[in-house]
Amino acid sequence: MGQRSKDAHMMGDAGQVVQLPSRRRICFVIDSLTGGGAEHVICEVASGLDPSRYEAQIVLTLGRAVDQSPAAHVTVVVLPNSKWVGTVQGWLASKLDRAMALLLAPFLNTGESSVKTRLHALAQDIRTFRIMSSVLGMHIQHWRPECVVSFLPNSNMLALLAKTRFGLSIPLICSDRNYLTSELVRLPWPGLRRAFIRRFYPKADAHVAVAPNAGEDLHTSFGVPADRIHTIFNGVDIAELQKMANVPMDDWGTTSEPRLLAVGRLSRQKGYDILLRALARISGLPWRLTILGTGEEERALRELASQEGIADRVEFAGWQANPYRWMKRSTLLVMSSRWEGMPNVLLEAMALGLPAVATDCPTGPALLLDGGRVGRLVENGSESALADAIAGLLNSPEERRRLGDLARERSSHFTTSLMVEAYRVLIDATVASSSTRPEKG
Repeated sequence: MGQRSKDAHMMGDAGQVVQLPSRRRICFVIDSLTGGGAEHVICEVASGLDPSRYEAQIVLTLGRAVDQSPAAHVTVVVLPNSKWVGTVQGWLASKLDRAMALLLAPFLNTGESSVKTRLHALAQDIRTFRIMSSVLGMHIQHWRPECVVSFLPNSNMLALLAKTRFGLSIPLICSDRNYLTSELVRLPWPGLRRAFIRRFYPKADAHVAVAPNAGEDLHTSFGVPADRIHTIFNGVDIAELQKMANVPMDDWGTTSEPRLLAVGRLSRQKGYDILLRALARISGLPWRLTILGTGEEERALRELASQEGIADRVEFAGWQANPYRWMKRSTLLVMSSRWEGMPNVLLEAMALGLPAVATDCPTGPALLLDGGRVGRLVENGSESALADAIAGLLNSPEERRRLGDLARERSSHFTTSLMVEAYRVLIDATVASSSTRPEKG
């Protein structure tokens, strides 16, 4: 693939040719821009790069609805995901994918309904993955960026496969937003994904981990060379958070009962089942819980709240574009996650001075809360420990104020500007390193 011209030219006052550097094209890749921490970070990074020096584009591989948007100078591209469907080539490819599914049958989960159903689903997933990697590869060839930065396991794998299949020499940076070993548990075909990741992840030019422990997991569990792993912490724009937190609400925060707040997708990862059972253990103290988020476990969680006798004290408020209004008016943030990466929600709450109780899960809460100095850390998965920590802070307004002040000060070490600058430095270094490598013959 030919290289895009890196310089523009203009005539100077004396008629001489003056060389002006063109903007560096950076292609960011992610599944979608639905509400979530990874989606928020990719928008912040793409928007934060100096538009006079970088031309940033965000490519969506799943084409879902956009709940979050980058700055106006960042282009968002939704890849077509139905290409070749219904064509002769697509029919032949489906037969090939079914044959591949038969070969991969030992990796299937035994708890699913039938072998036929499992093989059909796997064949469909293989076909979709193969098609989307081709569509992504063609897009990269057409746009010719100087660097590709992908986020989350699915888009990381698509970008790696596109790079391999198309023989792309463009450097690729893969960013994982969670502790990957735990993250794979929630994804379809975890055995296949683990094998694929171990095979292809080491081929990326660089990897971003959001916490040191997450980086160690990439190295020890997936074979990523240690010298290619870079830890970049998430960051917050404190002034912007405060501005959004001050947006008026109705009478949500006027109740005399302490307001507990949980924010995040209604999925197993977030451990809301643990939280609801923990709250059911607390007796003799007033509280109300609001959960901001949507997801596949909402129905089960509503049923659990009813079974535990606390349904009238739990509000499922759905996904909110501005959760900071709730944070400002809450008494306590509760985070019951089984695993994380570096939770944006916790960092944002800290920046607004909201005290927090969080599970000591891999990874992120212990780092942000400084080992428990600026918030309560409890044993991961322990309902009793979570209940005791929540009850203790509900009983102590002075301790809540103290922890809130410490958390606000701690958050000043994790800013959006520091995060964007770290990505910029890594992108430039990766491009420079790639340009010095000999071309493959």
